[in-house]
Amino acid sequence: MARNEKEPAAPAEVGEEKSWNESQWFWWADPEQGISGFHRIAHQPNRKNAHIWNAIIDDTGRYTRRVSSQVTYSPEMRADGTYSVEGLSFQHLEQGGLACKVDQDDVRLDLRFEDLHRAVSFDEVVSAQEAKDMMGEVGSGHTESAGRVSGTLNSGAREIKVSGYGHRDHTWGARDVLSLQCTTWSNGTIGEEFSFFVTAGTVHGEPPRRLGYVAEHGSITAIREWRLYPWMDIDGVSMVRVSGYVETTDGKRFDLEYSGLMGSTIVTLDELFLCETAFVLTVNGEKKGVACMERSINPCGGQRLPSPAINAIYEDGVGQLGKIGE
Repeated sequence: MARNEKEPAAPAEVGEEKSWNESQWFWWADPEQGISGFHRIAHQPNRKNAHIWNAIIDDTGRYTRRVSSQVTYSPEMRADGTYSVEGLSFQHLEQGGLACKVDQDDVRLDLRFEDLHRAVSFDEVVSAQEAKDMMGEVGSGHTESAGRVSGTLNSGAREIKVSGYGHRDHTWGARDVLSLQCTTWSNGTIGEEFSFFVTAGTVHGEPPRRLGYVAEHGSITAIREWRLYPWMDIDGVSMVRVSGYVETTDGKRFDLEYSGLMGSTIVTLDELFLCETAFVLTVNGEKKGVACMERSINPCGGQRLPSPAINAIYEDGVGQLGKIGE
């Protein structure tokens, strides 16, 4: 499979912008074993900051989790073609995908995520201007891909062979999520036959920006319309089921049902509060696979606070208080 040449195959050259960010995220699930995981590394070298999301749910319901957006960045996190934060590391595969290793508490994960199709950038499925508008919140470069996962999970004294599917994304460049009011990010796959990705982001005072694609045997088609309706648990945050559909620009419709909850985690991204949930996916009432639904909110409503001094605190943390007015 040909790689998307737009996507860096190793840590990208760091830009000058203070908001410059490079992040890799992926989730996976093995329905046969009843296990799943959510992983993300973000490097913000010009802010001397790094993020880690690392959540694994095994077949006994044991939940291993490490989430932080306040890890001190060091250049060693981007050495020798590897991305790392604490006990989590990623490395690109030559044919497309990631190798992931986890060493956290008494949990070890050694996983290969192999792309099922060429990684897709936003400007392939919407106009250049629409992609640029979306990229302001996501990053100047961004790709998405479904994948097949294989490897081993060691949980305590147990070793579990992993064989399943998932999805990854890769972002690099200046990134501003403070203007986002809420987002929906969802994807799923049943294998090479069918994968999909959709997203919608809402900036305060503007209509949602929506896009997506379907991949069938490596062929990418933009989505014209999509709707996903989550069923919420009593806590108002957790999702227990999702129903909906996607329609492509060439007139195909795929009805989607997410059920059989496989794992969920709560994470943060700057000011965004996110819930990510993995499900068993049913396509058109019969084909089975896996899917993920991520929804986020910004408690500040996507609005920047009024004064430059307050903005400095909002963007850079209370530690900036001592520098204001100097």
